[in-house]
Amino acid sequence: DSENEFLEKKKKKKKDLPAGQKKLSFETTAKKAVPVTDVNLQGEIFVPWVDKFKPRNESQLVGQHGDKSPMNKLLGWLKDWGRNNLGEGGRVKKPKPPPFMAQSDGAPFKAVLLSGTPGIGKTTCAVMACEKLGMKIVEMNASDVRNKKSLEQQITQLTGSHQIEEYFKYQTEGAKVKHVLIMDEVDGMSGNEDRAGVAELIQIIKDTKIPIVCICNDRQHPKIRSLANYCFDVRFPKPRVEQIRARLMSIACQEKVKISKEELDQMIEMSGHDVRQSIYNLQLYASAGGKAKVQKKDIAVGPFEAARKLLDSRSTLQEKQDMFFVDYGIMPLFVQENYVNMRNDKHTPKQAMAGLRKAADLIAHSDTIERCIRSTGTWKLLNEQAMLGCALPSIAVGGHLRAMIQFPAWLGKNSTANKRQRLMRQLATHAHLRISADMHSLVADYVPILR
Repeated sequence: DSENEFLEKKKKKKKDLPAGQKKLSFETTAKKAVPVTDVNLQGEIFVPWVDKFKPRNESQLVGQHGDKSPMNKLLGWLKDWGRNNLGEGGRVKKPKPPPFMAQSDGAPFKAVLLSGTPGIGKTTCAVMACEKLGMKIVEMNASDVRNKKSLEQQITQLTGSHQIEEYFKYQTEGAKVKHVLIMDEVDGMSGNEDRAGVAELIQIIKDTKIPIVCICNDRQHPKIRSLANYCFDVRFPKPRVEQIRARLMSIACQEKVKISKEELDQMIEMSGHDVRQSIYNLQLYASAGGKAKVQKKDIAVGPFEAARKLLDSRSTLQEKQDMFFVDYGIMPLFVQENYVNMRNDKHTPKQAMAGLRKAADLIAHSDTIERCIRSTGTWKLLNEQAMLGCALPSIAVGGHLRAMIQFPAWLGKNSTANKRQRLMRQLATHAHLRISADMHSLVADYVPILR
């Protein structure tokens, strides 16, 4: 009874509220939470143009329209994966092609490696190719833990699953694959969280029953080099300026943004031919009413990419000098190793030999300057070394590279020489108990007899 009386008094108090006072209600005062990043100052929903104008079909992809485009290579590889790796095709052991053929023949491989600079559509192409073939996607990226234990628990069961037809003798060669595993940013698998992840991924590739698509930005990373031996190598080149410009002009027309061709070209160059970054810059330009100044993208250039630009006749003198400072200790060695492979079709044999002779002289002068820098600490001479050791030799040859970029062999030979000298010093130290010869005499007179 006391409880009923209390409830009646409470209801009466609610009815007897003063006229100017409003009842407080959580339903009327609470507002729906909206992420701050999704609403602009005017209260309008903000949608990034990268998501709004995401390619919906192959025709909207930038730089993927040729017959030998990376997108078509990936599609062909996925279509033939079941025939090559399941049923009778899976029982036939296929020889691994030589390295220069790994980019054209994907039949022997159970995985594909998509490599290229950020923002050029690698992940978009992978997802679109799988959706076109009706495959279900299982994706793991850098936000997931991808160490050995995690991959064993999450992926091994998926990649080792068999289709029901495999247990019957009448299985067709073109067995249809229903799932595909996408491993995004595999070059980021490092640190304690992803320990031994690449080694486990290689083991999974060997035994997989579904196609695996690996995506990376840094093709020359040591871990990626070992992974690439087990993958169909599909490399995404940077799109040309006119290809990106056409896509940006289409977006600008739909959003009614007035921008000149020259401004678009500058925007593309400042982003380093990054399609995603270019679209972000265009949206920034539009939101600021055409007054926003686009900053140059900070692009991390590796030694192989820097060497490629150094030995490119289209690079300016300033660009060549900038590439020297990517790593001033190793870039002259890259030039010294690869300048002999440069050719100019317009040069006669005599002109080509004269260019090589001039380049060799410049490299010799550069070595003299480097010796002076290392011995006396005169670091202000680095600009002179950049010119004589990197920029001018490639200009003297005046051609283009006709082979793959070779890693400097001097480093390996120097390491071997240092190892042999260390062993010889140890041998001389022990031999001095019986003989009085110096190291040179020991090598010249005693070692041949000991052999």
